[in-house]
Amino acid sequence: RKRRLKSEEYFAQNEPSTPAFLVIVPSRELAKQVGKICSQYHPTSSNRVATVFGGVPLERHSSLLRFKELDVIVGTPGRIRELIREEFL
Repeated sequence: RKRRLKSEEYFAQNEPSTPAFLVIVPSRELAKQVGKICSQYHPTSSNRVATVFGGVPLERHSSLLRFKELDVIVGTPGRIRELIREEFL
């Protein structure tokens, strides 16, 4: 049985992610490296850092952005542009 969401919960889940930092790097390999370092040195939790890049389904990254509070997003220009266009960022 599905639980109905209150209107505040619904809108909170469907708003674009607003990270404190957006790091844009030119390649997928560099995005992975920078994301890994950011995760290692994040002061509270490595789960608050996301790495996004092309070559994987957009749904994988969109679901990550929708259901996590993120402080840092590291990504390639193309994927970041897609996420902004689809209003996930």
